[in-house]
Amino acid sequence: MKIDITDQQGVKVVRLSGDFDDLELLETALDQASDDGVVRAVLDLEAVPHINSAALNTLVRITAQANTRGGGVGLINPTPFVAGVLEITRLNEFLRIYATLDEAIEHIRV
Repeated sequence: MKIDITDQQGVKVVRLSGDFDDLELLETALDQASDDGVVRAVLDLEAVPHINSAALNTLVRITAQANTRGGGVGLINPTPFVAGVLEITRLNEFLRIYATLDEAIEHIRV
């Protein structure tokens, strides 16, 4: 998995590519990108073909921690497979999925 992080309006945009399998790398990247321990991030999943249960667990944990600390995590561009997994597991009701990057940034910044 490759990770590219940029900052847009105080929100970290994390572009993931490849298999969603190096969860420690993602957690470390988000920790380093956080401000005072508060994560405000949008994960772009456009180039993530598959997701497994460990990755789902990481998404839930990261999102819960961010929400508890006054931050937030949003998802954009899930591939059809990833979107299907989120729907089947009903995690699409917990994880915030946005239609566009701009929409995600607007909601995460608040």
